Amino acid sequence: MQYFRYFPKIKYDLDDNKDTREIVDVFKFAKVVSQKTIDDISLYSYYHIQDGERPDHVSQRLYKSPSYYWTFFLINESLKNVYTDWPMSAIQLEKHNELTYTGHALNVPVGSDMFGKIDVGETVKGLISGATGKVVSKNINLGWIRISDKSGTFQAETVQGQTSNELTNVTGETPFLNAAHHFTTSDGEVPRGTAGAVTVTNREYEEAENNKREKIRVIKPNRVHEIAQEFRKVINE
Repeated sequence: MQYFRYFPKIKYDLDDNKDTREIVDVFKFAKVVSQKTIDDISLYSYYHIQDGERPDHVSQRLYKSPSYYWTFFLINESLKNVYTDWPMSAIQLEKHNELTYTGHALNVPVGSDMFGKIDVGETVKGLISGATGKVVSKNINLGWIRISDKSGTFQAETVQGQTSNELTNVTGETPFLNAAHHFTTSDGEVPRGTAGAVTVTNREYEEAENNKREKIRVIKPNRVHEIAQEFRKVINE
């Protein structure tokens, strides 16, 4: 990575077995851009990352070279890891959601007594639909039972744990991606059942978090060479 080529190398015993290897000295960090400098509007502007743009793409667009992408990680405190902090493309986000939110959710109505009922790991069966599914997890506060290995389609009905024999009511099923992540009003996040609360689904939560990452600070093109030179100087002192 272009960014790390300016870091000095050190000998380090990674496995604590007296066998040292040369690695990049990532423990040394040079904050060449002070807060006072960052607050200087002549240094930076804001950039809205487009769908699918990588750091080197943005560097090429702004500085006519892909080599200055590391400056984004220098000036934005929220950017620590390109794999977790850089916004995902629409395709990447969809794949992330598919892997993270597998299965379905059985929606439990507000006021239904789910406490202590239906054990994780057991199979539940709809007493009207005959649909079945294995309980992966459940959340009383959010009002869902997450299931996998679903067979059939659950309706608004009573479901029964096939091991515990416990009963609870559900209002139907939904892909877990569309299940509740939290509830919110104009005052912020609130408990389920709060008057006027809006449900924020897992999909909506992930999209909102990804959108937050799209706006970053960037060093203005006429200052990037100055900052790069200072960084290279300090990092090797």
